[in-house]
Amino acid sequence: MRRRVWARAAAIFCLQALLLSGCGESPRRILYLNSYHEGYAPSDEKMIAVQQAVAARPDIVLKIFFLDAQRQRDEKHLQARIREALKTVEDFNPDVLIAADDDAVKHVIAPYFRKGRIPVVFCGVDWTCQQYGLPTGQVTGILEIPPVRETVQALRDNVPSVRNCFVLSGNSVSDRKNARTLETLLRGEGLHSETMLVNDFTEWKRHFDAANNTADAVFLPSMGGIDGWDDTKAFEFVFRTIRKPVFTCERSMMRYAVFGFTMVESEQGQWAVRTALEILSGKSPVDFPVAVNRETRGYINPVLADRIELEFKPETQTRLEPVK
Repeated sequence: MRRRVWARAAAIFCLQALLLSGCGESPRRILYLNSYHEGYAPSDEKMIAVQQAVAARPDIVLKIFFLDAQRQRDEKHLQARIREALKTVEDFNPDVLIAADDDAVKHVIAPYFRKGRIPVVFCGVDWTCQQYGLPTGQVTGILEIPPVRETVQALRDNVPSVRNCFVLSGNSVSDRKNARTLETLLRGEGLHSETMLVNDFTEWKRHFDAANNTADAVFLPSMGGIDGWDDTKAFEFVFRTIRKPVFTCERSMMRYAVFGFTMVESEQGQWAVRTALEILSGKSPVDFPVAVNRETRGYINPVLADRIELEFKPETQTRLEPVK
């Protein structure tokens, strides 16, 4: 009798535990470290792809932390955000980390989790991850390679007179990292280049106007880290001052460029979350070699193309869709 009572009590306890836990197991936890802030389009697209992938997964809890490394570049602010990120990792105790873009990888993953107990998947790291000592047995990811060659080749096909290019971008970690690589790529495509990394919108406007007087073309990689940036005022200024072909490889910059072949940012978020879910299912980061983005999409800004009276060859035009 006593044995049956104990057996019944044990069964009731187990049933209660199952009911309290929903499906018998605690949800697995993913912490997403976003280098920037909500509202910055390139990182938003990666983040949304991750959110969509886990939205229908009741067995997954996703938490997002914004490092906010662009809007406030003060070193004290950055160090405070790094400490908050580490505290969030400690409190949330994730089963896997996803780190998006260079700042989160440089300031959080490389110094604290490169060989830690938590597996890490990164995305949006520009060109190479070797300077961060990655990959490791606990860290893998997908690199971000802008389709610069594809875009420059289309530029040269349609404007053969182009010989020199002015690169104008923000003074962020990613842009500083990109500068030398971009110059090498542009030289390889037969263009002499000059690069200017600016801190604020006034400075950006001054150099954009000057470049339209002195350069054959202007390349706009991003507006990340430019203090005082205003989307509407930037377009109005470009419309008034553009005189040369302006191109980009960043979808969010197409409002200010004539054309470009761009990355599909969501591709990287999708790769990162798929890999993270595979790791949660029992695989290891070493099972996934570091990947590179593959998808590109061509755009034309008809308003700015008309402004400088640039017509593309039919074979190029068919590859470009009007930017909205």
